[in-house]
Amino acid sequence: KNHPHSFSSPAAARMASDPAPILGLSEDLTSEILSFAGPRCTAVCASACRQLRTVSEDSRALWRRFVRQDFRLTDPNADFADWRAVYAYLTLQMREVPSFRSLWQKKSILRTAGNQFSLTDEARVVFSDDGSPYRGYEPENALLRNGRAWCTSHGVKENVDLVVELPGVCLITGFLAANGGRHFSAPLKEALVFTSMDPPDLEGARRLNGEAGRAHLERMERGEVGAETDGESSSPVASFLFSEFPVCMSEQLVRKSSPPTVGRYIHFKLLSSHHPTDRFSTNIDVQDLHAYGIRLPDLPELLRRPAMNSNRPDPSYQRIHKLRAQRPLAEDIWLDDSDDDDSDDGSLW
Repeated sequence: KNHPHSFSSPAAARMASDPAPILGLSEDLTSEILSFAGPRCTAVCASACRQLRTVSEDSRALWRRFVRQDFRLTDPNADFADWRAVYAYLTLQMREVPSFRSLWQKKSILRTAGNQFSLTDEARVVFSDDGSPYRGYEPENALLRNGRAWCTSHGVKENVDLVVELPGVCLITGFLAANGGRHFSAPLKEALVFTSMDPPDLEGARRLNGEAGRAHLERMERGEVGAETDGESSSPVASFLFSEFPVCMSEQLVRKSSPPTVGRYIHFKLLSSHHPTDRFSTNIDVQDLHAYGIRLPDLPELLRRPAMNSNRPDPSYQRIHKLRAQRPLAEDIWLDDSDDDDSDDGSLW
């Protein structure tokens, strides 16, 4: 009777032995709660709970939010797309991109895996405010790896915008910037990189001109949370800060896109260059500007395809352990930890 786990009546004992009822929540509220759990936890929960599986599969808003957060993809014309399938597709494509481990330490970076997964080889320059560059040193040189550099015009030494259009929609995972050799007088010092599906908002990006841009770059270089992106295309996804002169000469830097982004346009903002006191230089010289990733030929069709109710059976042991042979879905990808590696190995993603 006095035992702390004893019950005063048989009815109380029965109530204690019954499982606690699951709180009845609307699908909208459940979807909102899952949005804070993230795609991985959502997939795990959906594999074990019928109600959560239904919410996960039926909520376009939930997976649309995950796609926006993890890949910065938004499409106002794809309200009825199967965003869960879009997320699974993008996650699978991420596995196709190599890790580029320590490639930036090798001089062959522009000849090895970088060649295969470069996105800027076939890109075209759509805008540059470099003030009519020196003859033979046009901005296209930075994209083409032709041995020539891009040199802005005399007096154009800061806040230079370069916009390039990729040959199609791509998953962008990283960038490279490189300076030329000692015969260049104004090597690049600082730069920011933006991506977008539509032509970029140059006016919005000008808020990061000058000291504001340098302050934001310093936050990104320190890895401060929230510095990389606020989910808008006017926020940079990568930054470059070169060494002091003369170490910066012939220096090349690789930066991952944070987060990996789906886009068709890349906007390089050159904030400033080094100006040694013993050299006459009032411009910016840069050898290479490249983006890496993989093309997404199937994405436009996925965004146009309306979501369908799959009416799949309830979760089972076989389903949880992925013993079926059908095409993997988002939760299958996240439940498979075989390729996970949280170590900092210098990969681009």
